[in-house]
Amino acid sequence: MAIYTVKSLNKIDYGATGVDEILQNVAFIMGTFKNSCPLQRELGWIPAIDEPIDQAESTDEAAVLEAIEEFEPRAEVLEITTLTNEEGKSEIVVKVGVVENG
Repeated sequence: MAIYTVKSLNKIDYGATGVDEILQNVAFIMGTFKNSCPLQRELGWIPAIDEPIDQAESTDEAAVLEAIEEFEPRAEVLEITTLTNEEGKSEIVVKVGVVENG
C-alpha cells in the first residue's frame, strides 16, 4: 500500500485513471459541500460554521472522513489534519493509503 498526501483540488484531469483517479476523487470530495453538486446532492460534507475553532476543526475532519469513506472506498484514510495560516484560513490535509494494482 502506497501512502499519499492529498490537499484541495487545483485542476481536474478528465482522463485520470488508477491511483491518480482515486487521489483526484479524494481531493474533489474534500472540496465539495453537500447540496452543491448537481445530480449528486449527497456528495461532499457540511462544514462546521460558527463553532469554536478547535471544535470546528474536529467536526470538519470527521465529516471529511465520513465523506471519503462513503464516496471513495478505494482510499483508506490514515490521517487527517487541519492547517491554519496566519490569516486564519484553514485547509484540510488527508493522508490516504491506496493499494496499487500492478
